[in-house]
Amino acid sequence: MPNKVTVAQSAKTMYSWNKDLLWIVKKLKQGDDVPKYSLQDGILYYQTAEDEAPRLYIPDDEDLKNRVICENHDAVVAGHPGFYKTYLAVRERYYWPKTMKYIQRYVNTCEMCQRNKARQTKPPGLLQPLDVPKGRWTDVSMDFVVSLPVSANDNNAIMVIVDRLTKRAKFIATKTTDNTTEIANVFMKSYVKDHGVPKTIVSDRDTKFTSKLWQSIVSTLGTKHNLSSAFRPQTDGQTERTNRFIGDYLRGVVNPAQNDWDEYLHLAEIAYNRRVHSTIGMSPFEADLGYVPYMPDDVASDPEFTKLEKAAQEFLLRQETLLKVAQDCMNEAQERMKYYYD
Repeated sequence: MPNKVTVAQSAKTMYSWNKDLLWIVKKLKQGDDVPKYSLQDGILYYQTAEDEAPRLYIPDDEDLKNRVICENHDAVVAGHPGFYKTYLAVRERYYWPKTMKYIQRYVNTCEMCQRNKARQTKPPGLLQPLDVPKGRWTDVSMDFVVSLPVSANDNNAIMVIVDRLTKRAKFIATKTTDNTTEIANVFMKSYVKDHGVPKTIVSDRDTKFTSKLWQSIVSTLGTKHNLSSAFRPQTDGQTERTNRFIGDYLRGVVNPAQNDWDEYLHLAEIAYNRRVHSTIGMSPFEADLGYVPYMPDDVASDPEFTKLEKAAQEFLLRQETLLKVAQDCMNEAQERMKYYYD
């Protein structure tokens, strides 16, 4: 079976159809300078600023534009994000004139989005934001998505763990019949083995979290456990938003019997962590790792992919900078949310 033609390869074949692009490509091949444009391996890239990575220029072809948007909106690792997050995902790697307007029309007419998205309403009361965490994975939110169809693997719930600073999430399939000891074991295997013991855990008033055994485990680990109020807007609005995302995502991919949802949970996690989060101004992957992991089509469209990685010192400096940016953005976002909420 022949390999799928990449977006970059498809774009390359279309330059001859557009006299303006053909002229730009011809000038660049001659060694002439064309502001904002560059040619790499015969493929045209567009760069609006020196500190911005070159973006693949998409010719004026509706099918190719729709393919680009589809890969960043409809694909299982995208998960049907809203208009603006789709735009940010596309803009990171691709360019064509009036991109935003085109993407908005695409998303507004997406049948699955119109059918599956839950309406978001603001609960009554005053917002009570939590303190901004000092580091990655030191302060987390925990919650359960329950009342799910029983899967072929006998799962009917999802444990959701979110790092409150980077917003990176972990989705773990569980059972509502799991007792506190079993839940604690899942937490140890899914979280502690990768990130150590968190300083604080914010969770709802699920009996699994309020039981004496769980409180004993938390105390033994030296972790502070904050219970969100059942009578006021939750101090942990993060997990509520994440839970909505999971529901929207799974509704779009499960089979008619809805008993295979846990087979897509890892893809939902990837889709969530690749999206730009409005609170921190970057994706959870970037805030946590310093980069967004590549998906198959990224490799072919990124001219920098084959180059050597940056030096370790530069990587560590970037990590430190991202941490500070995430904290600053969270402070600003919390002030803004509290102003409009209250």
